[in-house]
Amino acid sequence: MICVRSNPSPAPQEDAWITSYQRLVPHWHSVSLSHQHSTIPISISRVNQFDAARLDIEMSAMLKEQLPGIVFQYEPELDAFLEFLIWQFSIWVDKPTPGIALTNLRYRDEPAVALRGKALATSFVCLTPYLSAERTGLEGPGLTFAQKMWYCVAVVGGQYIWASLQSFSAFCRWGDSEQRPLARRAWGLMQHIEGLYKAASFGNLLIFLYTGRYINLIERSLQARLVYESPNINRAVSFEYMNRQLVWNESR
Repeated sequence: MICVRSNPSPAPQEDAWITSYQRLVPHWHSVSLSHQHSTIPISISRVNQFDAARLDIEMSAMLKEQLPGIVFQYEPELDAFLEFLIWQFSIWVDKPTPGIALTNLRYRDEPAVALRGKALATSFVCLTPYLSAERTGLEGPGLTFAQKMWYCVAVVGGQYIWASLQSFSAFCRWGDSEQRPLARRAWGLMQHIEGLYKAASFGNLLIFLYTGRYINLIERSLQARLVYESPNINRAVSFEYMNRQLVWNESR
């Protein structure tokens, strides 16, 4: 009778669990981050975004009312100066404009959010505290330096150049029939550009009403999206107060 003696399995090494842990951590980390950084769809009130734009316009009008009437002969320069001040003390320093702040909104760099949703971080230690944090979909960095500068160029410089050009062309009567062909051609080009801009703005408005993103062409071109500053804070300006203001303005 032949007896076969089986060899006992070798005992695991003391640091075997460390090796298994290091092998499994990247897989767990990849799954966790893919869930953590996936883009959460959010819906921002269209009324709040409209109100923010309207409140900023009213703020500029209130500032202009405090100035003496003699300066209104330089209205394009005055408007550009006020817009620059608002930009410098809000957008430039990573703060919302007065109207945006009153409606509990802020600007967010949307391309950075999209890239963050696709990229996986490589440092496990640094991101471990954030893996269990509750996400609302409102996270994301503010505007970049380039976005801030292009915002200033479009809002301040673009509006000033266009307003000055319109004022100069009206003063020189470029649209009159007795003007030189070059002046009439320039006037026609301005009218064509203005028509295209209004058509593009109307198309953007329709897209905004459907998607709730980018209320104007500047925001859409820069991909600067308005999102809630805090999901647990209501708008600072209530509808009741705004309704009273509307009734008061209409009754005067």
